[in-house]
This record gives sequence, structure tokens and C-alpha cells, in this order.
Amino acid sequence: MKLSLRQTVIALYAAIFAGGVALSALVIHQGSIAVEATRGLVERDNRLLQTLEGFKAEVAAIEPIAYGNYVFRERAIFRERKQENERAIAEGLQALRQAFPGDGRLALIEMQYPPIQALVGQLDEALHDRPDPKRALALLRDITTLCMQINGNAELLAQAVRDGVVARGIKAEQAIANIYAWVVAFSAALLAVALVGGYFARAWLAEGAERRRLAMFPARNPSPVFSLDAGGMVRYANPGATGMLRQMGIEAEGPQALFPADLAQRLAALKASGARQESWQYEAHGRTLDCRVHYLDDYEVYHAYLADISERRRAEERLVFLAYHDDLTGLPNRRRFFDDLAAAAGGGQAGAAVLLSLDRFSRITESLGPALAERVLVAAAQRLTALLEPGNEGAARCELYSFEGDLFALLACGEGASDTVSRLAGRVGAAAESPLQADGRDLFVTFSIGVACFPQDGNEADNLVRNAESALQKALREGSNGVQYYSQELNARALDRLELEHELRQALARDELELHYQLQVAAAGNVIGVEALARWRNPRRGMVSPINFIPLAEETGLIVPIGEWVLRTACSQARRWQAEGWPAMSMAINISPRQFRDKSLPGLVRRVIAETGLAPRHIELEVTESAAMQDVESSVAMMRELKAIGVELSIDDFGTGYSSLAYLKRFPLDKLKVDQSFVRNMAEDSNDASIVQAVIALGHSLNLRVIAEGVETEEQLALLKGYDCEEMQGYLFSKPLPASEIPALLTGRPLPVSANGLPAA
Repeated sequence: MKLSLRQTVIALYAAIFAGGVALSALVIHQGSIAVEATRGLVERDNRLLQTLEGFKAEVAAIEPIAYGNYVFRERAIFRERKQENERAIAEGLQALRQAFPGDGRLALIEMQYPPIQALVGQLDEALHDRPDPKRALALLRDITTLCMQINGNAELLAQAVRDGVVARGIKAEQAIANIYAWVVAFSAALLAVALVGGYFARAWLAEGAERRRLAMFPARNPSPVFSLDAGGMVRYANPGATGMLRQMGIEAEGPQALFPADLAQRLAALKASGARQESWQYEAHGRTLDCRVHYLDDYEVYHAYLADISERRRAEERLVFLAYHDDLTGLPNRRRFFDDLAAAAGGGQAGAAVLLSLDRFSRITESLGPALAERVLVAAAQRLTALLEPGNEGAARCELYSFEGDLFALLACGEGASDTVSRLAGRVGAAAESPLQADGRDLFVTFSIGVACFPQDGNEADNLVRNAESALQKALREGSNGVQYYSQELNARALDRLELEHELRQALARDELELHYQLQVAAAGNVIGVEALARWRNPRRGMVSPINFIPLAEETGLIVPIGEWVLRTACSQARRWQAEGWPAMSMAINISPRQFRDKSLPGLVRRVIAETGLAPRHIELEVTESAAMQDVESSVAMMRELKAIGVELSIDDFGTGYSSLAYLKRFPLDKLKVDQSFVRNMAEDSNDASIVQAVIALGHSLNLRVIAEGVETEEQLALLKGYDCEEMQGYLFSKPLPASEIPALLTGRPLPVSANGLPAA
């Protein structure tokens, strides 16, 4: 709506009047705020502070009243002063209840005051009725302490009142300051309106003709707005367009530089289409512009509106990038891998889907923390990327992906994909000999690799990844830094493993587990103990080898309830043999790594001993060397706690781990158990014989007994006796047998010996 000069002046006066009314209302409002704040200070706060100070003085007076009674022993004067003091305090509390209803600090004061009254009464009794100076002095100290506590809480109330006084003072000052500010602002605005009104009245007529010519155009629009002719030439550009030119650094080129070279053709196409508007996005001077054009056919003119959407486009591209890339490594992610694999395998190409798992990454995370572990992942990704640089591969094209966590994926496409993957696996294995650099640390890392090729192993992404996962799991089971290719047998094994896990979960409930026992004999031939060995008699599979179900139980956590059952069953059987009259002997029980890390193990051992009645000295717990070395400090603490119970401890499979003598001597052990892998071949292999002899000598130097397992021949027995090995175990003496068959082997203790002095098998 256009205003005449007269209308403009009227509008200015109306604005001044409205501003004056608003200013008056604001002054009245702020004045009432200041008055209310001042009234509260005068009418309430000062009196309340006086009440609090009087109350504190009366509480403080309790102490001199009590001390006066203690010093002068004038009971009548004391009781008079005490009664007057209690009346004053009661009045003060009543006034404070009205001033601070529901206040927790006042409630605390009211709880603290009755004990003071009681103490004062006890003091009077200790001074007059049953004189007890020591007790009176102690009561005086308690009275002083409680008085200080009450006055401390009263001071908190007073401080709250003073804080309120300060806040109201600030509020009043702010209200007055606001009044000053608005008066000054109104005066300045009045002067400005007068100046602008004079200027406006004179300039309005001069600009009238130009404004009418551009009436259809939003000249004050902050966004770039243009008027174009049919040839695409700019007839008008608003100040927003000038701002865009300046921002892009092309102000000298003029507004025509903001449009594409084929603008005339685009406008002609818009006109020919019969539409009234069209929009385009294009690149200009390194920026992405969005152009919306409106065609006004009655004026034969085009209005164009420009917007710089470069930042929005970059944000959209960033979102798309993050949707298909791993934020940590910058590699394409699992979603991108599936899309690319589906396109490659479904398009009839030959290739391979490869999964690469960073071995023992969880230990890196536990030892060094998640932040450094992430940097290790980045370094590992950079190493793998370097192995895939152009020129490293021959026939196949390869791309690396960050699959999830410590798992990477590789897609190789081309007829030579299998050979390419094979060469890559070799380079990955060779690179493991060089450490990764992460935060100044040298870390040696290896990868386990699973490969599924297409089309022979499938042509759907889900199946190929599942098959590669099966191959990877086989590689992990067989040890780190290995590569496995998928085969049909792997799926069958994976399914069988899944079924085996399900059946193992039910084995305890169905009473399918049983214990067999293998004799342990001294060098002289007498039986000194047995080792309890878990066996699983499955109704469908028959006897399941421990090699198959023990690692599965460890992996799934089922080893914990199974281990508890083994411990309880073995100890019960040992106690049963003792009750039947057989001589007491050691019961050796294997403790799994997961059990050994469980802090509840000592408590379980104590409960089993209490339940079965077996003496702790007859229990020997065997811990593998590798389990003991996982966390030496925790292992030492666990072993000491077990030794405190009274059981014996032995290291099983000794020689297969990475024990340091510095650590080994810290373990409170009783026995070393030489691994059967050394005993089995020591008669034929001098290296194994040397290892066995060294282990026995090491055990003796540490004052430990040594037992060799896996003794199967008389030649092995002779060598062990020559090495001064005290105890032995193996098929030469007995295979693992059910509990019912063990007594028959104990009847002739010591075991009968052959003509050459060796125990008979």
C-alpha cells in the first residue's frame, strides 16, 4: 500500500504517541517492581534478620548458662535462666516456622534443639543429684557442639534471607536502570523519527517515479532477484544480486556472469512449454546455484531468483558419503560392499568376496584402550590399502571395505580374482613381519582371511558373505595369520557345529556328561592319583571327542557350568572311594581358561569341599600355561587365593606356552606337567628329549614336582626315570576309564612290574 506524504506524517505521529503510551506503561511496571522489592526489604527481611540474630543469641546463651551451673553450682539461678532461655528460643522457633514453612534447615534445627535440652537436664543431674564431674564435663562439650550446629543452620537461614535482600536490591536497581534506558531510547527514537520524517517527506516525491517503474520488483529482497528479457539479458538486478557477485569475487563481471551460457535457449523452451515457471541447478564460478524462473506472459518479462546451494550440496554429498563409508577409516562400508558385491556377482562377473579379520584385536582394546585400538584399525586399513595400490594387482580389480569393527572386506572382480587374492594373502602375511605404528608404539598384527569365489560359491551377496564367513571362522579356528577358501564341507561343518552347540547346552540337563579317570603313578609304580577327564555320551552321535566339544564349550561360555559339574562330581567320587576303603589319592581336575578368569572360582571350590567332605590337600587343580600367562598379575592373585584354601596347583601343557621364568617363579605352584607332544617323540627326537629333560630340571630347580603325560612305551618310561621324573601318566599305565573300573587297578598297589622292572600296562 502506497502512503501519501500526509499519511506518512500522521503515521509518524501515531508511532510517537504509541511509543509514549508504551513507555509510560513500562515505567509504571518497572516502578512497581522497585517498590515491591523495597517493601519486602523493609516489612519482612529486616525483622526476619533481627529474629534470626535474636534466636542465635539465645542458642549461644545456652552454653554460658550451662557453664555457669557447672562453675557456681547455683541451681535456682540456673533453672531460672534456663527457663527464660527456653521460652525465648520457643518464641524464636515459632516466628521462624511462620517465616520458613517447610524449610529443611529449620526442621533440622528443631530436631537438634531437644537433644540440647536433654543434655542440659543431664548436666544439672550430674552436678547436683548424682555428682559426676567427668560426665558433666563431657556433657558440656556435647552441648557446645550442638549449639554450634544449630547456630550454623540458623546462619544458613540468615544467609538465605540476606541473599534475598541482595537479589531484591539488584531487581530494584535493574528496574530503575530499565526506566532510564527506555526514557533515553524513547528520546533518541523521537529525535530520529523527526529527522527521518523530514528526510522522508522530501525524498518521497523524488523517488516516486522510480519506485512506480519497479513496483513489481522486490528491490529490498536480500536474495538475488533479476528481471530478464527474452534473450536472457539482465535488465535489472537487485542489491542482493550485487551481494552475491561480491561474495563470489566476480563483481566486475556483472550480473550476467551468474547465469549459464545457454540461458536464452532455456527461456525459449520455458515459453514454448506453456509453463509459467522452471528451475535449474548448475555450476558457476566454483559454486552450485539454484535458479528459479517465473515467466510473466502479459509483460513479456522473466523474473529469476538465485540461491547459492553449495553448502547444502556439500552437506548432502557428505551424508551420502557417510551412508556408504566408514567414518573412522574412510573406507567404503558394509552397505557399499553388499551393493557392489550384488552388482558384480549378479552381473555375471567372476570374482571373490574376501573377509579379513584383525587377529586378537580384543586384546589390543583391553590392553591399550579403545582410543589407541581405533588408531590401530586406521593403521591396519592404511596397510591393506597400500597393498592394493594400482600396479600391485594383475588381472583383477580390487577394492577394500571396512566391514565392521576389526573386520575388513575385499571385493576382487575379474577372471584372475582367485590368483589376485592368493597373491594378496601372501603380501598380507609378509607384511605382518613389519610392525604397525600407532601412537609411537610398534604393534605386530596379523589377519585371518576367508574367501568365497563367485559364481562357483554362489551369485547372491548374502550367500557369498555367509560362505566367506564360514571360511574365515575355519581360518580363525586353525590359528591366526591364515587363509581359507570356502568349500561345501564348511557349510556342513558350520551347521553341524551349530547343532552340536544346541545339543551341548542340553547335555548337563539330560545327564549325558560323564567322567573318566586316568591313573597317575610315581616312578616306583605306585598309584598316587587320577586325573578327571570329561566325556560326552550323545544319544545321536555316541561318544563325542573332547577335542570337539571342549573348545566349543569354552567359546560359548558353557564351560563354566560344565567345569562346576566336573569339579563337584570328581570330588564326590574321590570321597566315595575313600569311604569304600581305598587309600586316599590326588584328584587332578582341569580348570579352563574361562573358569580361571572367573573371580567366583575360589568360592566354588570352598563350596564343593564343604559339600563333598574331601580334604583340600587331595584336590589338584590344573591350569594351562597359556591361561596362566594371559594376565600374570591376576593369575598370581587367583593362585594365591586357591592355595589359601589348601588345594594343590599344577601347570598343564607346560612347554607349549610362553612362560617367562621371572613370571613362573611367582606362581605358587606344586607341580609342572610336561606336555605329551614332547613326551610322545622324545625317544626318536633328540630335541624333544632335551626339552623334556630341561623342563624336569627347571621344575626341580623351583622345588616343584614334575609329571609327564602321554607315556605310552617302556622306552619313554626309561628315559623319564633317567631324567629323574617323579610322576607319570599315560596309556602305558591305563587309558581313561569309568569310575567303576578304577578300583580294579588299585587292588594290586603298587602296580605289578615286568621283568625289566617297568610297570605292566
